[in-house]
Amino acid sequence: MNLLLRYLILCLMLKSDKAKSSKPSYSDAIIRHYRILPHDMGFRHHVPNYRYLSFIELNIQQWLMQQRPTDELGWVIASQQLTYIKESFLFDKLALRSQLLAWDKKYLYFRHEFWVKNDLYVVALTKIVLMLDQQVQPTSVIVQQDEQAHPVIKTWQDNLNEIKKLTPIK
Repeated sequence: MNLLLRYLILCLMLKSDKAKSSKPSYSDAIIRHYRILPHDMGFRHHVPNYRYLSFIELNIQQWLMQQRPTDELGWVIASQQLTYIKESFLFDKLALRSQLLAWDKKYLYFRHEFWVKNDLYVVALTKIVLMLDQQVQPTSVIVQQDEQAHPVIKTWQDNLNEIKKLTPIK
């Protein structure tokens, strides 16, 4: 319920901004603040993985809505990686900074940083694919530039490829 309310607030805020502002650059950072409330907590009294992923989804949705290619364009997460540096607790105020880091013909790659005051708590990577009418769309519907690589994404892709080669767990 908490995530749905945050999503509705985001949509209303962006719809009002849409009429009065120009389209931001696709490389502009998205910065949103979230207060950790009791319903954000897991059973071990800290913020669980799924809540960080929910905050990331809100930032990506904001980025996509600001790019405004079409209201029907959606997206699906293809892969994510989170690295925890410090633990977040009840009533911490998180600043989530998300930015498009790289892209190829099929995927957009975002990096995310969760900050509490001046301390970095979590870093994450997200790979998304754009969708329209259940069909994968090229990233060129948003980013009208040649592919942009990044060494962090290359290392991440290499790691994912190695994981796929592992013998299945039995």
